[in-house]
Amino acid sequence: SITNSGDVLQIAAEQIISTDKKGTALIKSVSFKVSTDEGSEILLSAEKAIFSKDNKSLTFKENVVLEAADKLRLNSKEIYTALDKTLIKATGPVSGSLSNTKIDSGQLDIFRESVSSDLVISFTKGVKMIYDNNWFLRNSIVSIFVKTFLLTTFLVSAAFSQNAGFGSIASDRNKPIQFTSDSLIFNQKKNIAELFDKVEITQGESILSAEHVKVIYSKTDNKLEKIFAGINVVFKSGNDIAKAENAIYSFSED
Repeated sequence: SITNSGDVLQIAAEQIISTDKKGTALIKSVSFKVSTDEGSEILLSAEKAIFSKDNKSLTFKENVVLEAADKLRLNSKEIYTALDKTLIKATGPVSGSLSNTKIDSGQLDIFRESVSSDLVISFTKGVKMIYDNNWFLRNSIVSIFVKTFLLTTFLVSAAFSQNAGFGSIASDRNKPIQFTSDSLIFNQKKNIAELFDKVEITQGESILSAEHVKVIYSKTDNKLEKIFAGINVVFKSGNDIAKAENAIYSFSED
């Protein structure tokens, strides 16, 4: 079938069984694919699903897996999808991977805000991500570039490399990076994740907090490229504290 926004829905199953409840059916070993106008695909699979004719929906249960190309793989106990529009929803916890980052969230919503708008992949009710970059950073240079930093002792505009002696940056550089926030929006086409409200980025003893963070992944290999932080940015490392209007956490091999 085709949704009102032009996305193509395909369903395959091992068995369909009618139930005692009118307008419903039990579907076993079910797979579901959404093919979008942008050329991307979202795949859902589960051991079973409940079809509702009245609600025009499928509710996936037991070993539910959601995948989107090589960028997104999630597990959830239950995921709902509409059959007349592009809408996928998990009201319970989801966990898995986003690009090369582990992710856990309280709720997942995939939808279009309007018929012609881009597909929105939204994580809400608490988001936690962990990026283990040891394999990438051993031979790289990681720098924090800041604009109008207010240090604990003086005002300065500068760039701190991880060898500059600011706090515990040098010893933290090979440790996993953890992100937490209230919500996250993932742009599958651009391979960008945006975190909103009470955002914290932790690496070892170094902590960066802000109200908005944009995480950019490479489109070729899904490695983390840059982190842009804005609004009430505070960076703490060891006993050192810095504040800024915005900051860039840049991964580079140059």
